[in-house]
Formats: sequence, structure tokens, C-alpha cells
Amino acid sequence: MDNKNYLLEAQDKVSIDAPTSITHEEVEKKMQHLWRQTEELVRSAHEKIDTQIQKTQDSFLTIFGIFGSVLALLTIEFQFFRQELPIMQVVGLTLVLFSLLLSFVLALDYIIASRFQQKNCARILLSLLMACTFGLGFMCLYLYRS
Repeated sequence: MDNKNYLLEAQDKVSIDAPTSITHEEVEKKMQHLWRQTEELVRSAHEKIDTQIQKTQDSFLTIFGIFGSVLALLTIEFQFFRQELPIMQVVGLTLVLFSLLLSFVLALDYIIASRFQQKNCARILLSLLMACTFGLGFMCLYLYRS
């Protein structure tokens, strides 16, 4: 089949309407409308990207903060084990330090979540765990004193 026959068959299948007259103002209106849509799309993309960058930076802050506090906890624990302390006193001090570590993690979580207005029920559980370990730690220290 040569090109001439193919074009004739295609012309029979496709109906070609007569060209319509479009004014310059209509073209300008359509262009302005498309421009506004493009600007809105770019603006929303920038907002989403900025939010994602902020969340990533906050995640790094949280991870480094937790790492630093765990490192400090372990350093203090090694100081306890270098001395000859009774086990109840070591357990009590460890629980108190662990509750302070949990309070630091809770404070970091609160600061970061408040930027994004997120509700998190894990915060309540973390608060309860912090209070229990703090209480147990002081109870162990009190029992050792007696």
C-alpha cells in the first residue's frame, strides 16, 4: 500500500471540521489561565518539598539527640560500675537516669510534633513509662538508704 492510498483511507475515517476563528483575547485568557494553574502547581510543590525537608531535618535532630543522650547514659553507667556500689543503688541510679533519658526523648518529640501539629498517643505511653521508671528508681534508692 503506498502513501497516497493510506492518506485517502485516513482522510475518509477522520472528519476534519472547518477551522474556527479564535480571537487574540481568547488565546490570551487561556494562556493566563494556564499560567495561573502552573504557578499554583509550582507553589504547592514548593510547599510539599519544604515540609518534607523540615521533617527530614527534624528527624536528624531527633536521632542525634537520642544518640547523644544514650551515649551520656552509658558513660555515666560506666562510672557507676567502676566504683563498688551496692546493686540496689546502681539499679536505682540507672532507673533514674533512664527516666531522664526518656524525658529528653519526650521533650524532643514534643518540640518536633508541635511544629506539625501531630497528635501521638505514644507520647502518653512514653510519659507513663518515664514516670514509672523515675518512681522505681527513687524507690530503689530509698530502700538502699534504709
